[in-house]
Amino acid sequence: PIIMAAVLMLGACGQKADDKPKDPDQTEPSGEDPVTTFTVSFAVNLSDKTINIKNIEILGINNDNFREFASDIILNPNDTLKIPIRFIPFEIGPKNAVLKIGHDFNDLNLKFNIFGIGIDVIYDTVHCYIQDLPAEIGQKVELPIYLETLTSNQNISIEKIYFTLNFNSSILIPLNESNEIAIENDFIDSNGRRNLLLSIPYKPGNQIYNGLYFIAALGNDTMTNIKIKNVYCKGNTRTFFQTTDAVLLLKNVCKANGERLFDEYGRFVLKQNQPNPAINTTTINFEILENGYITLNLYNINGELINNLFNGNLIKGKYKVNVNTIDLPAGTYFYTLKSKTQQQTRILTVGN
Repeated sequence: PIIMAAVLMLGACGQKADDKPKDPDQTEPSGEDPVTTFTVSFAVNLSDKTINIKNIEILGINNDNFREFASDIILNPNDTLKIPIRFIPFEIGPKNAVLKIGHDFNDLNLKFNIFGIGIDVIYDTVHCYIQDLPAEIGQKVELPIYLETLTSNQNISIEKIYFTLNFNSSILIPLNESNEIAIENDFIDSNGRRNLLLSIPYKPGNQIYNGLYFIAALGNDTMTNIKIKNVYCKGNTRTFFQTTDAVLLLKNVCKANGERLFDEYGRFVLKQNQPNPAINTTTINFEILENGYITLNLYNINGELINNLFNGNLIKGKYKVNVNTIDLPAGTYFYTLKSKTQQQTRILTVGN
């Protein structure tokens, strides 16, 4: 024989029967794909002639479960014929087909049996959760992050876990004092809910991550759902994340003549100071939508009054206050706009 054939291929990869299969014609498979690609040595050119591979086909009732990725193959003497074969299990169970190879050495096609098994994918499971919190207006409360690895595999290859905390922006003001929890992004969406993208380093077993605090404020409701959303990880792993949300409930809210809440579309609007962080000076803009007595105060992180920025009667309209921060140490401060029945608080950061 001119070509010596090694007739062997065994492929096994996992995809659940009800999963939507990946694009089988993708030519650059990812290592994370549930489909698997093998580069298989099928034959060796033992002649003293160059042989051109004319065509390659996959035949049989299960041929849709296999793809070949080869083109313009030329075999010089003693070269090995290597063909990348991808196995795509659309359902769990064994699949087989025939690989047919045409060449210009003679009219005899080479044929090889190829075989694969689709198996169920096994995912590691991690539970990320938070617990309900009670708080009084102005109270600083901690929200621990709990992480529980629900698998016997203690060698999960995860570096960091990322997730978003979503909550009512008028009730909670975040304050991160953690050495492990990092705020990667922070924005308020069109529904008035704040979105904190957080990251934490993964550690196996049951873990508690401390140091994430909130200042509870008088907002437009007496409670807020705190939701964990969009969990993903950095690492080389297949991991399923379970999440459990929480609720923060404001206690001792004045209910005389009805609950006295800040309505972001009602009495007044307090905007974020610009620039923030402040260097030497910053400007606070606010809008009064009805006449009344207003105070604007600046507090330090401990809730101590640093400066009364304004107090007096105002008619409805837009106002701005320039704040001199030259004499303030670098750090986090809070400014509160308050009427007789309502208030709103925002964070002011003083830079170096």
